[in-house]
Amino acid sequence: MAGKSYAVTNFFVDQWKKKGIPFIWMRLTETQARKLLQNNAEKLVDTDLRRHYNLDLVTNGGNVYEVTKRTSPDKQGKTKILEKKLMARVFSISTFYTDKGSIYDKDFLNDLHMRYNIAIDEFEREKGEKNTFDILYSLVNQLENVVRNTISRTKIFFLGNTLEESSDILCSFNFIPESWGIYKLCRHKKELAGLLKRMDDPVRSVRDAARFEYGEIVKKDRNYFGARCVIWNMKPSEKYKSNRAGSIADIMMPFASTFTNKIDTDTSLIDKKRLLEPRYIIKFDKNPKTWFTV
Repeated sequence: MAGKSYAVTNFFVDQWKKKGIPFIWMRLTETQARKLLQNNAEKLVDTDLRRHYNLDLVTNGGNVYEVTKRTSPDKQGKTKILEKKLMARVFSISTFYTDKGSIYDKDFLNDLHMRYNIAIDEFEREKGEKNTFDILYSLVNQLENVVRNTISRTKIFFLGNTLEESSDILCSFNFIPESWGIYKLCRHKKELAGLLKRMDDPVRSVRDAARFEYGEIVKKDRNYFGARCVIWNMKPSEKYKSNRAGSIADIMMPFASTFTNKIDTDTSLIDKKRLLEPRYIIKFDKNPKTWFTV
């Protein structure tokens, strides 16, 4: 109830109306994605935003179009679409394998005014929800389907509630916030900003050189520029707490993280002093990313 999805949708639609930049919206499963597309994407773009931007939307498969021209109404009041433009695409993460090779537009970024605006909505699996696929593996593959090796002109918003101590997605950034606030996971910002600016240069040779330079730096040190992300761990407002007080959820499950966005973790046994030497390594499989040093 912090307005995360509303704010991001507003940003995306504003970019579409003012700059003609389409956007991509992703949900975990095919069923969830299909619900967003029902009744001409009724659940994708809020009614308030439709009125504000005067949107006339229709859908076809996973595509959402804005109708820009219709015929005059006939005797029954019906009209026909004369012109429409692709405003958004909706995908599910779990079915990435069916989208391989079919959704990447190799010419999209040739227009320097274009950029990728992507939302990963409700990326956390609910407690008790059937675990039928690896969220991180599927997400990375679906993003690969959409953007391939794109580095610049890309904004990806992850929207979700804190449901577990160890989120699959947050763990991939190697950072899980323990307190409220905004965390910027980026290193060598000035150098990175310079490279990204050159990647948007009108001259193709300058863009290619900057992209190659970026790649060479990261090849030597994968973490040189950090995770290149911002994590906002949002604290529930007093207004939210007042509105929530006395509700069904507050009465029956007052401490559920779904409604409080807070998880109480016992860290009393964690020693935060400087470590002198590793004692042993726990290995779950052959992948070093799953090893833990104690």
